[in-house]
Amino acid sequence: MATPVRRILHRPGTSESLRQLVGFTEDLLRVIFLLLSSPADLIRASAACTSFRRIITDPDFLRRYRSVHPPLFLGFLGQHCFYPTAAPNHNAPAGRALKRAAAGFTFDHIPRTGRFAWHVCDVRDGRILLESVTHYNIFPGLAVCDPLSRQHVHLPAIPDDLVASVQVQERKLECFAAALVPSGDQEDTTFKVVARTYYREEMYVAFIFSSVSGVWSVGARTKCDALDLPLYRVGTLLVVPHHYAYGCFYWKMLCKNKLIKLDLNNMKFSSLHLPPDHYMRLIVIVEAGNGLLGMISRTNRNNGPFLYYTISQNGAQYS
Repeated sequence: MATPVRRILHRPGTSESLRQLVGFTEDLLRVIFLLLSSPADLIRASAACTSFRRIITDPDFLRRYRSVHPPLFLGFLGQHCFYPTAAPNHNAPAGRALKRAAAGFTFDHIPRTGRFAWHVCDVRDGRILLESVTHYNIFPGLAVCDPLSRQHVHLPAIPDDLVASVQVQERKLECFAAALVPSGDQEDTTFKVVARTYYREEMYVAFIFSSVSGVWSVGARTKCDALDLPLYRVGTLLVVPHHYAYGCFYWKMLCKNKLIKLDLNNMKFSSLHLPPDHYMRLIVIVEAGNGLLGMISRTNRNNGPFLYYTISQNGAQYS
């Protein structure tokens, strides 16, 4: 005799309970994944199944993970090569592995858009900004690449009509320096580039490129006299290395106790006074906390001491 088939009655609220259970399980998995101190373990967990990968690759989770586990110090990237950390630093094996994975950080696989080979402009958020120069007074070719995947994106040239809109001529370009804008809480798949330019018309202009729109725009512009700066080829007096702190870029001027500041929050240029005797010194600007800038400088002597200052963001006070 056949066994009678029992009808399974649907209980109200069962689907809702399952959804709550799934949500609870995912929350628990996020907590567990945050406890993985090794990025390699996190990658292995991501490869285990699609549900793990969906949780781990979520931008919100990755931001939380990076806040709990700061990136490892693996080495320095110079103009032409990568210098991995060396023993006895415990990150030395990972540094050597990174150099191998990135093929020595060479960029010959990227087609050049300028006359000369690519050189490194900036490194930030796992990306490298490259520049290929054709002539000193022509906009260089720019590219952004991922050194591990070796994927790259060529940035379009700054359009002539955009340059003309700020009453300058490209052939009168005196100085050009590009940098990656820190991504902050934005999606990791997007990026911005700021190009600081100076023209013979005594004009500073900052152009902004967004990977979302794929086009350049004018971010900020100002005349040199508005910044109380000299009018003689001032662009050549800017030290190219840039510094970033509190949403602002800073450039040191040679032969002057001054910084040029570009505030990305309101897109305005300004100038800051430095402590005395910094005419020819190289400096580093950092965030010192409580809204103050920290500045590390060194005298021109190779064995000279390092000096540390704290400076207000408007440059009015320093100690």
